[in-house]
Amino acid sequence: MLQLLHAGVIAIFRQFVAVFAIALILLSTELSGGGVNLSSAKVSLFAWSCVLVAVGLALTISQSTHLTAIVMLRASHFKRHAASKPALMMVVVQFGLAAILLSILAIRRPPHPIVVITEMFGVGSSASLAWPALMSLGVAGFGATAYAGVKAIELSNHNGATNDRN
Repeated sequence: MLQLLHAGVIAIFRQFVAVFAIALILLSTELSGGGVNLSSAKVSLFAWSCVLVAVGLALTISQSTHLTAIVMLRASHFKRHAASKPALMMVVVQFGLAAILLSILAIRRPPHPIVVITEMFGVGSSASLAWPALMSLGVAGFGATAYAGVKAIELSNHNGATNDRN
């Protein structure tokens, strides 16, 4: 099962490093007298940066994308002689919708209950940074898996055209 999500897991790790770097850059420019005072414009810039990097990572062609596409194509052949394109398309749609919805959530404010909970623990300001960071991890993971599904469909089309010629 993990092989079907290989591209997504690799994209999540890469996104984690990118978010950490973006957060360090943002926080290093904001340190003022022992405290961090983030404006809503900078939080919005952070959220958009995380989402754009996640989309870029999701659409990056890498070895993990090719391996996941091959595994998806083999899984679609599991009980059939021909590739199941509708199943692959369903995977692409579901993972793609998840990535789109998480990207929308990432650029919005964190839900009020999460803000209240973080304020109860004394780290209320961290919710405005943690929310887009966590949502962007999902964007990268689901987006990369959806993109691997698209590549699996392309491989299926290519294999079908090759089989038709023979």
